[in-house]
Amino acid sequence: MFPDAHVVAVDSSAMSSRSLMRLPENASFHQTSILDYLDTQPESFDIVHARFVLMHLSLIE
Repeated sequence: MFPDAHVVAVDSSAMSSRSLMRLPENASFHQTSILDYLDTQPESFDIVHARFVLMHLSLIE
């Protein structure tokens, strides 16, 4: 549907090496805090899907 799209996954937990090997070419995984990642990549997303995230943040900006 979107052949030029790139999916970025960010999580503070590690992803298994088996799962990393199965990532499609247009996807990447970054093990870091979402807030730290956004500090280094400002305005880099068109769409953000946050699942099980907001309840863990102390301040929603």
